[in-house]
Amino acid sequence: MKLAALSLASVLLATTGSAFADERRTHLHLGGMIGARGDFDPMAEKEPTLLGGPRLTLGWENPMLEYPELPGVRAAFELTPEVLLGASFEEGTRRDRRGGLRAEGMLGVGLRGELRLAQLRQGLMKLSMRGSIYVAARAFVIGEQRETLGEFAFGEYFLVSRTARIGFELHVQKRLRDAATADEREIGVLTQLYVGWTL
Repeated sequence: MKLAALSLASVLLATTGSAFADERRTHLHLGGMIGARGDFDPMAEKEPTLLGGPRLTLGWENPMLEYPELPGVRAAFELTPEVLLGASFEEGTRRDRRGGLRAEGMLGVGLRGELRLAQLRQGLMKLSMRGSIYVAARAFVIGEQRETLGEFAFGEYFLVSRTARIGFELHVQKRLRDAATADEREIGVLTQLYVGWTL
């Protein structure tokens, strides 16, 4: 049962990816996260703990939209499957009974719902740009105990060339613990900055 969410997401990833295998290309995002985990209650006795770490994301995307022929905006919606690999570094907690830094690996899958945009000479400055605004749902296995972590993310990226991009994400995470650690505060809020390119 602990890996049920991850197994379901893996099936979804395989189904979605195979359906568009001929059209899609692999994109890599490499980023760094920082944030806090806790109950975020102003009456709580303990402060949230700081956490962060690196993350690598592989996504299988259709080609970006081309600019419209005349000044204007072109838009399209698509679903993008993902595989994610990363690490979480967190301040030592009561759970490990020592101070310092606790490091854990994490592996997950996800699905992004993207609103892709291509804008030609718009606004006061007549800017032309291409990019995407998206939401994502993800499931991870994390740590030695292979616990489950769910994540909801909002993000956006902008192309800086035909193959490279820069982006930003805001994550809200929920980690599922066993009964022995059920009293720990496991809501995480993080931000991520990343760069990406086409493989």
